[in-house]
Amino acid sequence: MKDSCFEKLARLPIWLRGGAWLLSLLVLAWASNQPGGDEEPHFSSGYLSNWLHVPMYGGMALLTLLLIGSGAPRRWSSWIFLPFWILVIGCLDEWNQMQDGFRHASLQDLGSDFMGACFALCFARWASRNPLQTRAGFHLLGLSLTFSLLWGALVMVTPDIPIPYLQP
Repeated sequence: MKDSCFEKLARLPIWLRGGAWLLSLLVLAWASNQPGGDEEPHFSSGYLSNWLHVPMYGGMALLTLLLIGSGAPRRWSSWIFLPFWILVIGCLDEWNQMQDGFRHASLQDLGSDFMGACFALCFARWASRNPLQTRAGFHLLGLSLTFSLLWGALVMVTPDIPIPYLQP
């Protein structure tokens, strides 16, 4: 039986998968350390910066699954561990952003991070099937994009919900 797309990626050398994971962590750290402004951002820039949480944390989640191994998307423990792990990284990100003085931690950002992890799990599960069902992949991509865009709009029109214990 031929290997699935995910299994092939999970068999890449560990230094390559680990390096990609580390690079994604560095990109998250860089984005987290960008200074905030003292004025309210324009709707489009605020929307984009919040929406980017979904693919950034989704990518981090997908790379974490690749580090775990080829069977990760099919194990129930991955479905518990990965969202928890992404929420821990998201909390650290939100805490780091608060150190700026102009930025704040919000529950909506953690929701975006969690959504990215869930989409990554679904995508990895789809990619671990053999043969790959292209139509299902496009449906998954379309649903992920739709939900994340709607979530981004909801976040922009609702007041920030502070994260308990992370506020100064």
